[in-house]
Order: sequence, then C-alpha cells, then structure tokens
Amino acid sequence: MILSTDDAALFYRAYGALLAWVNDQRRIVPSFRRPQPGEPIEPESAFQIREVLWADDGLRERFLVEGAAELASAECDLIASWAHRVSGNFVVFKHLQKYSIFLGKDVFHVLGLYTPLAQLLPVVPKFVEAVLLPFRDVIVTDGLIGSPAIQIGFGGGARRSLERQYRQAKADGTIRTSLCAPAVTPVAPRRRGKRVKVAPASAAQPFHGDWRITATELWDRDALDAFEPARIGFAGPRIGRLAMIAVQVDLDCRYGERNGAPLVEFSFAGDDDGHPCTGRGWATLDADGQLRGRLYLHDGDDSAFVAQRAPAAPRPAKKKRETR
Repeated sequence: MILSTDDAALFYRAYGALLAWVNDQRRIVPSFRRPQPGEPIEPESAFQIREVLWADDGLRERFLVEGAAELASAECDLIASWAHRVSGNFVVFKHLQKYSIFLGKDVFHVLGLYTPLAQLLPVVPKFVEAVLLPFRDVIVTDGLIGSPAIQIGFGGGARRSLERQYRQAKADGTIRTSLCAPAVTPVAPRRRGKRVKVAPASAAQPFHGDWRITATELWDRDALDAFEPARIGFAGPRIGRLAMIAVQVDLDCRYGERNGAPLVEFSFAGDDDGHPCTGRGWATLDADGQLRGRLYLHDGDDSAFVAQRAPAAPRPAKKKRETR
C-alpha cells in the first residue's frame, strides 16, 4: 500500500524542490524546510505553498525550465507527469491490501508514500480533499490530505450508494490505476447497417495554427533556431508539425481537456539531421494564451517547452485588374 523506500525518497526530492522553488518565487511563507527522506512534509507551510502551486500549472512548467537544474532526469520526468493530476474532493471508501479506494467522479486505486493510507485515515468512509498524482504507473497523493472540520456521517443508504459506484466501476473495468493516460470514455457500439456519424474535432480548434517555441528546459534559443525558427503547428483534427534544431517531424495528435484546460497529446516521426526520429509529447493551452508542454525523443532527451502563437502571415496584395 506504499511506494518502495527508494521511490518515496525520489518523490520527496522532486516535490520538496518544487515546493521550495514556488515559495522562493511567490514568498508565500517566511521559510520552508524541504522534506527529507523518511520525514513527513511539515503540513502548515506546505499546505499554503501547495494551494498556490496547483492553482497555477505554469509554476510547475516554469520550474522545469528555470529551477530544476539540480534534479536528475527521473525527478524532472516525475514532475512533468504531474500535468495529469486530479484534484478535488473524494470519499476514501475502503482500504485493501495493495491500495486504497478513492471515489470521486471516477474510482481510483491510490497508494501511500512512506505511510499506508490505512494508518493515516483509519476510519472510512471519509470525505477528504486531496491531489492525486501519477507516480510512473501507479497513483499516489501529494502527501497532504485535508478533511473538513465537521465530517458528514455515512448512513446505510449512503454506504450502499458508494458500494454500487465501486462495484459498477469494477464491473465496467473503469477503475483508474494510472493517471498518465486519459480516462477512457466508453464508446457506444455500432448498429449494423447504419454508419456512425463522427463528431467534428472541435477540441482541436484552440490549438489550430503555428506556434513559435520561445523557451525549453534543455536548449537555448540559438540552438533551437539553428536551421529555422523553432515551431510547432496543428493543422487539422489529427495532423501537426514540429521543427526545432535539426528535427523535422510530423505529429499524430489527440485532443481533450485536463483540469479545465485544453490538452493535446501527440506522437511524432520524422528526421533528425538525417537520422530517423520518433517520440511523443503533450501540451496544454494555459490561461495566459501560451502553450506549455513536454517533448520526449525516443531513446534521447526530453524537455519542457513554452510556445506562443505565431503571428499570421500577411496576405499578398491583390493585383489590380487591368482594363483596356
């Protein structure tokens, strides 16, 4: 029901560095001591910093670009994956041998960090406020679980309703054991003899067009623009293009939403200075109008990036018609 000791230490190295950097940027509390392996997070200060951090995902992305130099790639990858977090109110329904069951809009299998959740929350069902984070292929909390001052009791009818939700998700195979892949929406079966009309990909619209890559975690502007201005572009329900340094690749895109922000996830294939190049990536469109995401080159580097919409090319002037 908990991570291994090494994995828990990795989590706290990443999360502690992120919280400390956010506090340095925003001056939320006078001082913050980073959590050490085997020690719990100091809750009073950490809760205040965490509220600011998760309310503005641009802070996490800026940290990867500006403040993560001391971290190894494993810690940076972990922080990058936290774009897929799920925040809100949950009911901790029951504790099983390998994980605890959290009920919200979806049903989640959740592990503890250093301490089993059954020890932290011995009386269940219980309402909690939590942030669920991906840790590779499992789900953990961020170590800070809040609960209302007055707990609402669960009578027999409420418990039966929770049990129905859990059993239905189990029967449907929709219990979420990982957050790195989007939740699967069941698809209605086709009726024989009728064509299924595909809805327009309106989710792609916010991303449509060219975006100028302005900053990355690994490469400076001169390197990015070595051959041409670094760009990423989206030109339809599935098609895109990425060009930076010597990389020229085509994107295969999927669109959706995460935490209320438009999301695009993509794989890519093409050429890197005469060599085959493949990989994957994602980006969200933030409230400030900038694109923030991460690129993963197969068997190579990965980096956070920031892009802003490129100005539209001016239309050529219409030629005057000659009259005779």
